[in-house]
Amino acid sequence: MRQEIEDKIVYLSSLSFDGENPLEKRNSYYGDVMSDMFIASIISNLDKATASRVIEDMRKLVDISAMSIRTGLAGYPVYIRHRLNGINLMAETLRASHEQDAQ
Repeated sequence: MRQEIEDKIVYLSSLSFDGENPLEKRNSYYGDVMSDMFIASIISNLDKATASRVIEDMRKLVDISAMSIRTGLAGYPVYIRHRLNGINLMAETLRASHEQDAQ
């Protein structure tokens, strides 16, 4: 199963980065931020148990990506882990905001 997941990450990486350096290929920092905010928004609306599983799944995908030279992201483990941490923090903040608004 791990190999199948890695193959999917390689495929997505090839669509996003054309096999080139992902940090040099990025043409829209704001697009990255908007994508992260969109993901965080979705996660923030899940119940806590489901949100935790989603974040854990994302961590597994990041770890696979960071350890595979085929994904194009192996050279950027800190970058992709920090993005995931940012998404998680944003989701937690949004969830806390939802809970506060509900009171």
